[in-house]
Amino acid sequence: MDFQRVTAAGDPLYAPAMELYHASFPPHEQRQRASQKSILSHPDYHFLMLTEQDAAGILLT
Repeated sequence: MDFQRVTAAGDPLYAPAMELYHASFPPHEQRQRASQKSILSHPDYHFLMLTEQDAAGILLT
C-alpha cells in the first residue's frame, strides 16, 4: 500500500482524492473548495491518498 501526501491542488492526485472526499463525506462535513485548497500546504494538516493495485482511499489528519 502506498501513502502519498497531497500538498497542493495542482498535484496529480488531488482530483481523484477530491472525488473520493466528496463521495465519502456528507456535504455538511466537507470543507468548502477554497478552504480545502488553502489548508493543503499547512504543515499540521495531512491529506493522504492511499493506493493499492486497483483500490484507493483518503486519510485526513
